Amino acid sequence: MIPHELATVYYEKDKKLLDSPGTQVYRASVKCSDNIIRDFSFYKATVVENESKRVIGIVGVMLDITELERHKSELKEKNKLLENLSFTDSLTGLFNRRKFDIVFPEQLKLSKRHDYILNFAMIDVDNFKLYNDTYGHSKGDDALIAIADALLHSLLRPDDFVFRLGGEEFGLLFYSTDKYSALKFANTIRMVIQNLEIEHANNEKFNSVTISLGLITIEQHNDDQLILYEKADKCLYQAKKLGKNKVVSTTL
Repeated sequence: MIPHELATVYYEKDKKLLDSPGTQVYRASVKCSDNIIRDFSFYKATVVENESKRVIGIVGVMLDITELERHKSELKEKNKLLENLSFTDSLTGLFNRRKFDIVFPEQLKLSKRHDYILNFAMIDVDNFKLYNDTYGHSKGDDALIAIADALLHSLLRPDDFVFRLGGEEFGLLFYSTDKYSALKFANTIRMVIQNLEIEHANNEKFNSVTISLGLITIEQHNDDQLILYEKADKCLYQAKKLGKNKVVSTTL
């Protein structure tokens, strides 16, 4: 059953093919006699008379591609799901290191193009091995999940990112107006985690789970990812050396 509006479309397409002999391929949805709308591919070609080469008609095939399109759609959704899983940390639900390695250079390019100040903070949970030794790995996982959730909900902008880089290590990419606001935000993050008050009897003088941060404010649009990562790591090491639950920052 071809509705009038579709019949008009087919007529116009046939007319166009007759006026410009050759082949024609297109797709359309058709309501069939069982009232089900199906997807079809149309393959048409003009027929010419051998001697005069005059066009005497059109021959065509309608191919039902409904199932094919459905399978393509399902495959696309599954591929999307697999892609998301490949970029997601299975424990915390945050982006993983693989995603970080993609996003970091992209954000470096964007910050340079738009003259934004990008910041990278490397975060480590203080004395986390002692936490696992004291409370067990299950409690350790719970602590990492709580920290990840707090970090994620502390982000200020849609284009800020948090990653689980591995183990008890996290990473933040965020924009700021200057190095002072970046440092203030990093300290806010530090206090957010301390204020979770997750008991940690062996975390020296704090008696709760805390984090240390190494912060890099990228003002000169340095796009060497390895150097920036190493600088942040050195700042993090200094924060640990100074007694943990601290932020050490530098500007590049």
